[in-house]
Amino acid sequence: MPGPLAPGARFSVAGQIGALKSGVVELLDPAGAVVDRAEVKAGQRFGLSAASRAAGLALFDLRLKGAGGRLVEHIGIPVQARTQRQPRVVVLAGAASPETKYLRRWAQDAGIALSVEIDVGGGARLGDAPTPLTRAALAEVDLVVVDDRLWETLSIGERAALGSAAQDGLGLLLRPTGQLSDTTQREWGGLGLANVGGDDTRAFRLGGSALPAALELNRLGLIQTGRDGVQMIRDAAGTALAAWRPRGQGRVGLWIVADSYTLTLTGQGDRYGELWSELFSTLARPGEQSGVRLDAIARPGERAALCAVTQQVRVIDPEGVESRPHLDPATGPAACAAYWPLRSGWHRIVDGDVETAVYVHPADAAPSLAHSANRRATLALVEAAAGRGSDAVIAAPGSPWPWAASLLAVLGLLWWLERRSAPVGGLPGGRGVS
Repeated sequence: MPGPLAPGARFSVAGQIGALKSGVVELLDPAGAVVDRAEVKAGQRFGLSAASRAAGLALFDLRLKGAGGRLVEHIGIPVQARTQRQPRVVVLAGAASPETKYLRRWAQDAGIALSVEIDVGGGARLGDAPTPLTRAALAEVDLVVVDDRLWETLSIGERAALGSAAQDGLGLLLRPTGQLSDTTQREWGGLGLANVGGDDTRAFRLGGSALPAALELNRLGLIQTGRDGVQMIRDAAGTALAAWRPRGQGRVGLWIVADSYTLTLTGQGDRYGELWSELFSTLARPGEQSGVRLDAIARPGERAALCAVTQQVRVIDPEGVESRPHLDPATGPAACAAYWPLRSGWHRIVDGDVETAVYVHPADAAPSLAHSANRRATLALVEAAAGRGSDAVIAAPGSPWPWAASLLAVLGLLWWLERRSAPVGGLPGGRGVS
C-alpha cells in the first residue's frame, strides 16, 4: 500500500496473482474511472500506478477480473496526499512561456506557494514580487527553478548566492531552453551538472498505458555526464529526462523537457502534475517526517501494528471514539504499538503535533490476501515452535523421578492385586499340608 505522498505525486501498487489462469487487474480512481490496467496470469507479478490529485484522502480500487470480465476480487487502495509544510518555490524565467503559465496553475491546485518572476529586458521583471537572491533570503525558499536565459542576466554575486544556498539545503532546478553559452555551461558544470549536447530538440513519448499512443513531447539533446549524477523520469525508451546530484545539504537538478505543458493541453493534466511533483519532491529542501505507518493491511477485530509512534499516540476511529494503543518496548527507537480496530474506515492517528490517517479495510475485503497472511503467520509460528522445541530437548531433558515414582506405584498395585487373589491355605481344594 502507498504511504503519504505529495499532491500530484505518482504512486505504485504491486502484487502477485494466485491460481487464476488468466485475467486483468485494473486500478480505478475514486470516481470509478480506470487509470491503469494489465493482463495477468497465474503466478505472475504485476504493478499498476496512478497519481494523487488535490491534498486529502482518497480511496482507489484495485480489481481482479477473470474471463469474461467476471469480478474475482477487489480491495481499496487508500491514498493520503498531504503537504506537511507548504513549500515555497521561486521560478525565474527569461521570457513568458506556456510552461510557466501551466506550472503556476498546477502549483495553486497542489497547495504550493510558487512565485514566478519573468525578465522582460532592461532590468524589468513581471510576475510576483521579486525574491532577493541573497543567502539569507534563499534560506526561506525550498526550491528555485531557473532557465538559462535568466541565469545569464544574474550578477556574479547572485549566482554565487544560489550555489551557496544549495550547499545549505536549497533545491536548485536548472532548465535549459536551447544551446547553452560557454559561460553557462561552465558554471552549471561547476555546480556538478556537466553536460554535453546542442540546442536540437528530439521528439519522445512518455511511458504509460493511459497516455495516447500518438502523444509526443520534445526534449533538448543535452546529456548529463556527471559521474555521481542520479537519473530520473525516463521516457518510454528509457532515456532520462532529468538528473540531479547532491551539493552539500541540497540538490541540483537538470530538466531537459521543452514542452511538458502539452500534457495539460491534451487532457493529461494528472501526468503533467506527476512529472513536476516528482521534480519538486526530489529536489526541494527536505520537509517533515511522514508520521505513523501501518505494517500491514488492517481489518476490524484483528491486531494492527502502528509503527514510528511515541507514548502519546492516540487513535480516533470514524465514529470519533478515541483509544490509546499499547506500545511495545521491544521494538526499539522505531516503536510500534498494538491496536485492535473495531470498525473499518479512515482512522486518525495523533502523535504529538503530527496527525496521520490510516485506513482499516472491511473484514471481508480481499479474502485471498487474508488467507495468505494467515498461512505465512502459521508457518512462521510452526518454525519458531520447532526451533524452541529442539533447543528444549538439548538444554533441559527433564527429570526421570516422576516416571520412576509412577512405575513403582504401578508395580505396587499389581503386587497387591496378586496377593489379594491368592487362595487360602496355598493349595487347590483348600486342603492344608499335614
